[in-house]
Amino acid sequence: MRKITGNNEFNYVLLCNKICGAAHYNMQMDVVVESQEDYDKWLAEQKTFGE
Repeated sequence: MRKITGNNEFNYVLLCNKICGAAHYNMQMDVVVESQEDYDKWLAEQKTFGE
């Protein structure tokens, strides 16, 4: 979508779908789709638990 929209800041937004509290409508997180190459690079840079 970043290429299609021409917007390098574009992210999909995942919204909370629970109706058990007053603020759930405002709970959201970005979903970013990366290429396999970019993901593999990011993953290689991550530290394991306890490092």
